[in-house]
Amino acid sequence: MILFFCFILFFSNHAWANKTYQDALGERYAGCKLDKEIIYLTPQHVTAIEKKTGSKVYSKIQLRFLNHCTQNYIYVDSHIVRTLNETLILDLDNEKLVDLEIVSFLEPQAYKAPRKWISKNIIGKGQKDNFSLGQGVDSLSGATLSAKALSQSASRILTLNMILKNDEK
Repeated sequence: MILFFCFILFFSNHAWANKTYQDALGERYAGCKLDKEIIYLTPQHVTAIEKKTGSKVYSKIQLRFLNHCTQNYIYVDSHIVRTLNETLILDLDNEKLVDLEIVSFLEPQAYKAPRKWISKNIIGKGQKDNFSLGQGVDSLSGATLSAKALSQSASRILTLNMILKNDEK
């Protein structure tokens, strides 16, 4: 009986296992060359992002990868949900979010946003879309802080991508 519970515990924890962003990128984009770029946000970048998104920028360092298979930018974003960290991989194409993966979620798993909710509310949106809970994004009962953190992260990354694109001109 004890062996059975150990088996269940191992596989239930394994299903929720967190990954490093490096492992997640390696799995998702196997066979594609990814060029890593470390972006150091200027005070002007931070001000513009916070003004546009209404959310605070906690780190002035941002990781971005150019995917040579698709020519898309991939961003890695880490932030605090409630009291613990969440790390996302956000895949952009033509200034729209084409995919988002939660690679690490340290809050209780009951608070983690389901893939179906992410697909319906976050993926496919662009920088000009409304990411406010209850307006452009459906609330997530029992996981309001997770929903807010995800939507704010997507909005910040899309805004940053637009700012960097304008800087390159």
